[in-house]
Formats: sequence, structure tokens, C-alpha cells
Amino acid sequence: MSVIIGEFNTVVFINLPISSLANITGQSERSVKSHIQVLEQKGLMSVKRSYKEDSKEKNVNRYYLNPEVLEVYFTADAKETNKAKPIR
Repeated sequence: MSVIIGEFNTVVFINLPISSLANITGQSERSVKSHIQVLEQKGLMSVKRSYKEDSKEKNVNRYYLNPEVLEVYFTADAKETNKAKPIR
């Protein structure tokens, strides 16, 4: 399991199976997948999908947070300048 979290303008990613993310967050695997899809559509996250070598069998994906977009959503400056947006 790999979790690397940094400040804005750094690479932020998580490398966990969906089942682990579901367990950690107390959600179903389907719910976690749906949330990841929404975060991707909003540009808050990108997913590097991976497959086992010489196979089409899926491996654990790497989920990257987009620090530039997150900064607009979550900084005090963004809230003060009405740039902050609700995530829906």
C-alpha cells in the first residue's frame, strides 16, 4: 500500500485497491468507483490504470490528485474570492 500526500504543487497520489479504499472509507466498492469517476470528470483526479505484465489482467491503479484544481477548491483565498466551488 502506498499513500503519498504532499502540499499543493506537488505530486499527490494513492496506490490502493478499490477494496481497500472502500474499507477505509466505509463505502461499497461500487460507491468508491462512482466517486472516482466523478472526481475524474471534474478534473480533480486522474487515474493511471495498470495491468499485469504480459497480461490483460488488471493490477492496482494509481490515483493522482490534481493540486492546481484542488487549490481552487480548498484554499482560503479561493473562498474569499468566490472561486471556491462545491464538489457535486
